[in-house]
Amino acid sequence: MQIERGTYFTLYAPRQMGKTTLMRDLAQELLKKPDYLPIILSFENFESLPATDFIDSFWSELSLSLINSLKSRSLLEPSIEKWLTAQTPNHFVALQKLLETLHLKIPPIRIT
Repeated sequence: MQIERGTYFTLYAPRQMGKTTLMRDLAQELLKKPDYLPIILSFENFESLPATDFIDSFWSELSLSLINSLKSRSLLEPSIEKWLTAQTPNHFVALQKLLETLHLKIPPIRIT
């Protein structure tokens, strides 16, 4: 599986062909694996936003989804929640750096 190799993939198909359903099914399968914390974000609502609004909306949805997913697995540390909610990237480079830092702050997911 490409995900296990750490590679990305593109899912491209016309409207109403089951892309969202497929991604939700994939997320449910990944939830069964201890090393994954799947997050589903839809970019549909971001389509016509100016860059700064896109970054703000994207970060808001991502951080909320992460908080909820970590809480659901009892893995959310108060310091992580505080850090996530305090971040306000205002351009793409800041968002990139924030995502790189996020990767280091969230501990590896291990469910026993």
